[in-house]
Amino acid sequence: MTLTQQIVALIFTPAAVIAVFAYLARRLLDTQISKDLETFKAQLDRALFEHKTRYSLVHEKRAQVIGELYGKIARTASRLAGLIHIFQPGGGPSLTDKKIQVAQAAQDMQDHFNENQIYLADSTCSKVEEIIDLLHSVFVTFDVAQMGDKYKPDHSGLWRDAHKRLKQKWPPLKAELKNEFRAILQGDSRQSSGAA
Repeated sequence: MTLTQQIVALIFTPAAVIAVFAYLARRLLDTQISKDLETFKAQLDRALFEHKTRYSLVHEKRAQVIGELYGKIARTASRLAGLIHIFQPGGGPSLTDKKIQVAQAAQDMQDHFNENQIYLADSTCSKVEEIIDLLHSVFVTFDVAQMGDKYKPDHSGLWRDAHKRLKQKWPPLKAELKNEFRAILQGDSRQSSGAA
């Protein structure tokens, strides 16, 4: 081996060893980063799945609450309208029975609202409370006008007032509530599909 060959061997051998070590270190680092990246990606996927599932469950519960609450409000208003209508057909339930039906429907509506208002925005709760107050005040006004078990002539004008208030105020409030509930449900649907 000549001197030149020895010099070349002395220079290139350590350089080759360093290059091999650098290559192996880089491969090891790439492998570790790739594993860490896959682990992080799996954690993100799990977190996204949990979020979507939780949001979906909240949306389902909110939709259920809204549907049931709207049904209970509509049922109470319908029974109240039947109770206070100026023209009453004969042969039906007694006045007392009708009042009991309205009172039970109203209590069911109020209980459902109280138990589930956490799922509604404050503005929606205010709208529902306004409707509940209207239905309650109409019922009380009618009850004062028609005490007893049979319908009597309305000399006080309270029966007519109760009928008029319900007829004028209930339809626009019902429409506002229906639109608000639809907007909530459509907003929830857009958000859940946007998160998908």
